[in-house]
Order: sequence, then C-alpha cells, then structure tokens
Amino acid sequence: MIYTFIDTNLWIAIFSQSRQGCGIEQFRELKELVDASKIILLQPEIVNLELEKSWAFFSDGIKTEYEKL
Repeated sequence: MIYTFIDTNLWIAIFSQSRQGCGIEQFRELKELVDASKIILLQPEIVNLELEKSWAFFSDGIKTEYEKL
C-alpha cells in the first residue's frame, strides 16, 4: 500500500490554480487512486491547522468544496 499526503502549499495551489500541474484535474486523478484503494491519502493535523489559518485568502465556495473532500 502507498501512503501519501498533500502538503499545505499544494492544497493552496490546487484551490487557487496558481501552479501548472497542481490543478483540480491532478487532484481528481489522485482521488481516483484513493477510491480504487491503490493509495491512502493522509491528512496530517499540521496541514489542517495551516489551511485553517490560510482560509482568510479563500472564498466561502472554496472552503465549502474543501470540506466536502
């Protein structure tokens, strides 16, 4: 089994579409691997804390979509 996580900076890049190769399409591909039980996506507490601190920069719509994940 492969364990992975998305660092805070990558979450921000996904939400803001600020970096090529760090968009929602790549996230969907990663999610397909998780759904197929090929990998386990970990969410370290520190990433949650850093994202909560950064929420001031995101719209309410983005926050809602993240919470659905």
